[in-house]
Amino acid sequence: MKPLATYISEAAAYLLAHTAVAAFPFSTFGCTEYQAAIGRYLHLPSSEVRRLLRRNKKFLANVECFRNKPQSISRLRKHVDSFTVETKEEITKFLAEDKRSRLLVSFHFGDFVYGNNVLASYESCNRKQYFFTQLDSTTAFTANMGKAFGISKNAGPRQLTVKSSSAIGLVKKLKTENTSLLTFMDLPHGFGERIRVKFLGRDAWFPKGPAMLALLAGVPILPILNYQYGNKHIVDVFPLIESSLGNKYEAKEFAQQTTQQLVSYLERALFLYPSQWRFLSVLPSFFVPDAEG
Repeated sequence: MKPLATYISEAAAYLLAHTAVAAFPFSTFGCTEYQAAIGRYLHLPSSEVRRLLRRNKKFLANVECFRNKPQSISRLRKHVDSFTVETKEEITKFLAEDKRSRLLVSFHFGDFVYGNNVLASYESCNRKQYFFTQLDSTTAFTANMGKAFGISKNAGPRQLTVKSSSAIGLVKKLKTENTSLLTFMDLPHGFGERIRVKFLGRDAWFPKGPAMLALLAGVPILPILNYQYGNKHIVDVFPLIESSLGNKYEAKEFAQQTTQQLVSYLERALFLYPSQWRFLSVLPSFFVPDAEG
């Protein structure tokens, strides 16, 4: 069995690349080749794929509007009021009673920005909260969060960026503090090392960073998925995934099984609400194998 320091050293080179929130770098809407591939993966005719992508573009524009365009307090508060946490009493009790550090793993699905912040507002005020992103938040985003949740500029979850953080630093925070760290696990091809899982009935490749980070830090994973149903926004919290550090084979097995479990939540949501996934238009990229396969 390797010591923890060795695992951290081996993981440090790639952890950041596949745990951060991606700045959406793709512009594939309208690409015939991609539309045809999306149709194959979702078993949809080309005409339905085009309609789906138009709905997706409209949905994402609305999410972006509340995220990075200045909004009035009344509109923001009304928006926050539309969010409901599934099994709220049970989740609130758990968040209050479990004092361990934890890794909150979410998806770029539904209005993930506000949904994740709604859940964060249920955590103890004594808990240190962080969210891990690629880029610094915009001024409008910070102002919107402050008005929506009634928090001052220096209160609430603290942002950690790829530029300002290290993999070892993330592990140390989770190991030594009563901390919640939010990250995402559905980044597309090109954002670091991935692992093979089953997705939509095919071999697919998803980031293994969240699973490895939890394993290295010895903290549980709390999966979160947001989606919109009618005029309501639902924050769905799934059962805790415990982690433990083993030898290299066990670590790889944990990463594969955990990533598969997380992907199964995304798959179910994609079947029900396909227009709400931020990376729908680059769905084919998840079926591009990494070099090691």
